[in-house]
Amino acid sequence: KSQLPKGFSFEAPLKTSVGAEGVNVFKVTFTPDDTDNYKTVTGINVQITVSGKSSESSEKVPYHLPSFVTFDNVTRTYSGYSNSIYVQNLPTGIIPVYTGNAQTNAGTYEVTVTFMLSDELKKTCSSVEPASMTATLTILKATPKYTVPENLTATEGDTLRSVKLPKGFSFQDPLTTSVGTVGTHVFKVTFTPEDTRNYETVTDIEVLLRVKPK
Repeated sequence: KSQLPKGFSFEAPLKTSVGAEGVNVFKVTFTPDDTDNYKTVTGINVQITVSGKSSESSEKVPYHLPSFVTFDNVTRTYSGYSNSIYVQNLPTGIIPVYTGNAQTNAGTYEVTVTFMLSDELKKTCSSVEPASMTATLTILKATPKYTVPENLTATEGDTLRSVKLPKGFSFQDPLTTSVGTVGTHVFKVTFTPEDTRNYETVTDIEVLLRVKPK
């Protein structure tokens, strides 16, 4: 039976099992004597070492990570900076070692965290359970910045092939398409960034084309 010091109480119901053999983490609340002037503190992590019924006290036992330790999938948008996933709510004495972190380019990456025991916990614990966790880091392509082409002109009878667009832009209609009659017409263009790995291609950008008489 686990005896807590004065003022402390388990947040889980007292009928809750202490768990499997090993070191298990539970949350407790501290209630001060003077509640008029001091706050009650919740969410304090405490460790309970559970021994096997037939094991000797000197035998090392596994350290069981509590359920509130999380390693969740993360989705971010490309920014040019490094992105990583980190385990949350890790108890003191458990050391995380990451594989697959520090990604910059757009894509989907598998990240693994392996748990190691501190020198202090190695005195009483044999291993960490689970030994590792895996999560997915997704970096989405960003939307590129661009300036809509302006002051586009052509001569009646020309095709779109004769209209010069800024670098990265292209007409969505075939270049054999007529520019139309004299006046101003709307066409759609696509912007393709130089870095297509990390930036989206933008379609359906409307541009104005002024057609002059011959």
